[in-house]
Amino acid sequence: MAPKRKPPVQREGPEKKKQGSEEDSFHSTAKALRAAPTEKCTVHEDYDCTLNQTNIGRNNNKFYIIQLLKDGDRFVCGNRWGHVGEVGQSKLNYFVLLENAKKNFEKKFRDKTKNNWAERDHFVAHPGKYTLIEVQGEDETREAVVKLSKQQIARGFEALEALEVALKAPTDGGFILEELSSRFYTVIPHNFGRNRPLPINSPELLQAKKDMLLVLADIELAQTLQAAPKEEKVEEVPHPLDRDYQLLKCQLQLLDGEAPEYKVGRAPQRSPADSGLCPSALQGDRFQAHSTLGNRRLLWHGTNVAVVAAILTSGLRIMPHSGGRLGKGIYFTSENSKSAGYDPTQDTKLELDGQQVVVPQGRPMFCPEFRCSSFSQSEYLIYQESQCCLRYLLELRL
Repeated sequence: MAPKRKPPVQREGPEKKKQGSEEDSFHSTAKALRAAPTEKCTVHEDYDCTLNQTNIGRNNNKFYIIQLLKDGDRFVCGNRWGHVGEVGQSKLNYFVLLENAKKNFEKKFRDKTKNNWAERDHFVAHPGKYTLIEVQGEDETREAVVKLSKQQIARGFEALEALEVALKAPTDGGFILEELSSRFYTVIPHNFGRNRPLPINSPELLQAKKDMLLVLADIELAQTLQAAPKEEKVEEVPHPLDRDYQLLKCQLQLLDGEAPEYKVGRAPQRSPADSGLCPSALQGDRFQAHSTLGNRRLLWHGTNVAVVAAILTSGLRIMPHSGGRLGKGIYFTSENSKSAGYDPTQDTKLELDGQQVVVPQGRPMFCPEFRCSSFSQSEYLIYQESQCCLRYLLELRL
C-alpha cells in the first residue's frame, strides 16, 4: 500500500512575519520619537564642544559634536558626527542621574581627543585624534561649521605662518605641506564635500587663505559688536537698523549733491557707477597726531561688504598677519579699478579740516615710463594706522 501523503499546508508564516516587522518598525519609531529631547531642553553648564579632524593623506575631513542636555527631569548626551558641511549621523543616550551623564560625556571627549575634559583649557592636539574648535555662539540648526572665536582664528594664522615657512624651503616633496595643510583645515573647518581636501602648496593659495582669515577676523569683530550687551530702555525699543547703526559708534551724514567733494567723487572717470557719499567723523583724534604733515591725498581703498561694519567701527587696520608686495601696511590707490595709471596733471584740490588735500582726477591712461613695473596702477602705502582717516563711504553698483 502506498504511503499516505499529508495534504499541502498553506504557509502563512512569511506574510505574518512581514506584518509583524511593519508593526515592530512602527512601534520602535514611535518609541524613539517619544524619547527624543524636547525643544525646551538646554545645554548643561558648558558641556558642549565641537571637534574637527582633517587628514589630506587619508581623505578625512570630519566633525564630531558632543553635548550634555537637560531635558525636564532627565539628562541627554547627544553626539553628532559626519563630513564637514553635512548633517551627519547622531546618537542620544539618556540618564536619570547627572553624574552618569557627565561620565558619558567626558569619556566620549577623552576617546575622541585623548584629552581630559577638565583640562580642556590646556588642550593638546594628538595625531589621528579630533581637535577642539573654539566657537562663539551657534545658529539654531547647530551646523558643523559654526562661528569661530577670535582665539580659533588666531590658530589659523599660526598654521598659515608654518605653511609660509615650509613653502619657502620645500624638502620632502610636499609631505610637510600636506601635513600642515591638514592642520590648517582642522583648526579652520572647510567644506570640501566628499572631495579630497586641497593641499596649500602655492603662494597664491596661501595668500587666498590669508585673505579669508582677515575677512573672518573682521566678521568676528562685527558679530562681537552685535552681541555686546545693550542698555535697557523701557520707554522705547529702537528699530533694528538704528540699533546696528549705534553699534558702529560712527556718525555718518549724507553729503549734499552740490558740495564740491561730491562732484569730485562723482566724476565719471573716477566713479562710473551710481554712488552715495557720506563723510565720517571717525578717528579724528588719532589723525590729529599728523596735523603738521603735508602731502595729503584723497585715495581709494576697496573692501568686502562683509567687513564694512568692522572698518567703520575701528578704522582701517594693519592686521598682524597681513602682507603685500611692499610689506605690512594699508594700501590705497588713485583709481577705483586696477586698469591703468592716471594723468596727474588733472589733479584737483579740496580743503578738508583746514588742510589742502590732493584728489586724483582725469581718465586712466597708459604710462610708457612705467611699462616695466609690476604694478598696474598708482598705489600708496602707509605703515601707521594713524596716518589715515576715513572721509567718505561709497557704495558702487557695477
